[in-house]
Amino acid sequence: MSHNKMCDMTLGVIIKTALVRKGKTQAWLASKLGLSSMSVYRICNDLVKPRQDVLLGMAENLDLPSEFLIKTCVQTQYKTSEGFDLSRTKKVLEQLALEDPTLSADKKEALFKAAMVLSEMD
Repeated sequence: MSHNKMCDMTLGVIIKTALVRKGKTQAWLASKLGLSSMSVYRICNDLVKPRQDVLLGMAENLDLPSEFLIKTCVQTQYKTSEGFDLSRTKKVLEQLALEDPTLSADKKEALFKAAMVLSEMD
């Protein structure tokens, strides 16, 4: 397989290919993993990086080597949803935490933590 072909093999492509090979659907995989169909859809379209326990469950249910899925997961470039501006959302969360007098300290802290997570994704 050429180097360019390898670059096209994202985690989502591998999972969708394995589902077709087994004659199964994303909904089937979601039920096996205890996830929503939307969660599996997002993983299959490289919109989110799955947790390791989900990745291991996928490997088991799709008869794929877990080491291969883990390596592919690390190498996959995850997309953010179109129109979702991470830095703008981060700024809005921070501004809300600083300026809304009705928020409790816990809620303000949660907003700052969410903004920090978005910073790490950006």
